[in-house]
Amino acid sequence: LDLSGQLSLAESAAVAEACDLYVGNDSGMALMAAAVGTQVVVVFGPSDPRRYGPVPGTGRAVAPATGAVGRLADGVGSRAVETVSVDAVWTAVEESLDES
Repeated sequence: LDLSGQLSLAESAAVAEACDLYVGNDSGMALMAAAVGTQVVVVFGPSDPRRYGPVPGTGRAVAPATGAVGRLADGVGSRAVETVSVDAVWTAVEESLDES
């Protein structure tokens, strides 16, 4: 079901609230999902999950190796998300679902 560009912010929040888990990148939608009480797994690139990650108890952050975080200005960080493995994200998904 692709709802891209079809929902208002309130409708997007309602859809997120109906979900058991939100998986996505470090974005406003991830913040909205956490705000309505949905557990989140947030995939980070160059931004620092310690600073911008989910509030404890609302989800998990999956991030690249520490050396790539916060390095967007030099071009290295812009590709940092490519170092996050599918296995790492899937592990976070399973752990989140097991807890809920």
